Amino acid sequence: MATAAVQTRIGSATPIWDKNRSWRVGEHCSLWVNGGVDVYACIVAHVSTAATQPRPGSPYWQFLGRR
Repeated sequence: MATAAVQTRIGSATPIWDKNRSWRVGEHCSLWVNGGVDVYACIVAHVSTAATQPRPGSPYWQFLGRR
């Protein structure tokens, strides 16, 4: 399955991931992890559930970096 190119610049106002939110391809989200913030980009449009939470290797998210 091909994925669209994703914007790689991390913004300063990246929204925090939450359940029951509609995510479009290219949108960024963030998660607090061990005192830092991991930033992911959506690579498949979806409505978020516990099963679609950003994590390494997720089919819905691409890890961009840590802030």
